[in-house]
Amino acid sequence: MYIIFLTKYFPPDAIGGGEISAYYLGRSLAKRGHKIIVIKRGEENQNLKQDGLTVLARKKLFNQEAPNFELAWARRQAKILLPEIPQNAEIIHAHDFHSALIAAELKKLLRSKPRFIATVRDYWPVCGYGKVKINGEICPGCEKWTDFRDCPKVSRGNILQKYARMFRYYYNIPKRQKSLNVFDQVVYISQGLQTEIRKSKNMAVKIRAETVIGNPIPDDVRKNTVNSAGNGKTILFAGLLDLHKGLDFLLKALRQVAKKNDFSLVIAGSGPRFEIYKKMVANFKLQDKVNFLGHVPYRLMSELYNKADIVISPGLWPEPFGRSLLEGMAYGKAVIATNHGAPPEFIQNNQTGILVEPGNVLELAERIIFLLQNPEARREMGVNARKYVLENFAPEKIAKEYEIIYQVLK
Repeated sequence: MYIIFLTKYFPPDAIGGGEISAYYLGRSLAKRGHKIIVIKRGEENQNLKQDGLTVLARKKLFNQEAPNFELAWARRQAKILLPEIPQNAEIIHAHDFHSALIAAELKKLLRSKPRFIATVRDYWPVCGYGKVKINGEICPGCEKWTDFRDCPKVSRGNILQKYARMFRYYYNIPKRQKSLNVFDQVVYISQGLQTEIRKSKNMAVKIRAETVIGNPIPDDVRKNTVNSAGNGKTILFAGLLDLHKGLDFLLKALRQVAKKNDFSLVIAGSGPRFEIYKKMVANFKLQDKVNFLGHVPYRLMSELYNKADIVISPGLWPEPFGRSLLEGMAYGKAVIATNHGAPPEFIQNNQTGILVEPGNVLELAERIIFLLQNPEARREMGVNARKYVLENFAPEKIAKEYEIIYQVLK
């Protein structure tokens, strides 16, 4: 089949899990005989060949990070994109928020009739942030525009920025949902994400065709064997340094852990709370135990996973998927996650990982101490986790699931 991938970013310029997932899916589909063209933004116009894929980088595409009037912007972008779409394309697959908005408008312009698929990877249809209020509580949805004052992203700005952001979300979110309903198929990356979007007070439309397919793990992780490269005390946190990712929660737990156990925390990531977290570490007197690496290119993450003993995702939000968890499991590491969102779908508590209640500092501390003090339990959990992930999230398996959808729509 002739398949077009739309994605704002694409490796090697990956900044998040979405484009990484699109990359491994595209590679697997190409190996299965499909023709894949990836259209992304670029610093200049380029036509590239990459791992069996054709990648078109276009300077004028995805030219704004946060357009105030998203629908009008998407219409202009669709007109720019239109000449790039081959007449014989059979599937247009949007892999992120902005790609979905553009694709929905593109569908109205094309004379040919390819089928359109959107993969929803976070809460963009109902939320401008991450389903978490500034106090760390789960946000049920914003019914009035003033409700957006509780949004962490809104709270960061000056007074003009705050009102501009409140208006932008209030104005755009209903239009995002109408755009999503244009697609022939909507795919959520977890049941947890699908459920949270459905029950949000902001969700005003019923998506007519939707399903759930997880994200693929790296296809080369199978070559790795479970190893004990760690020193028995290394904990890895990989992710955006922002409120919803829960690093505050983890640091508070580690202050308790330090009273009983030695450990080393490696933090791979950057974000708006970077300096806040550095101050927290200093206030907790954990400077000699915590290493802030800043942004780590994805190609280097395998080394961090190999050296880790425990991988933790302490999210306050209902995690839409949890790539760092899944990749930690694929490398045979014990993982700890909060018991909401997607992680309970692939972590069997005390078998393939550990689940704790969001924000429960003492419970998280106790489970970390347990893993640090019980290397055999940690090793067994990692072996179980690796086996489960390789069986259920291998790229070829995820590609087959998407392939079924493509063929049914065709």
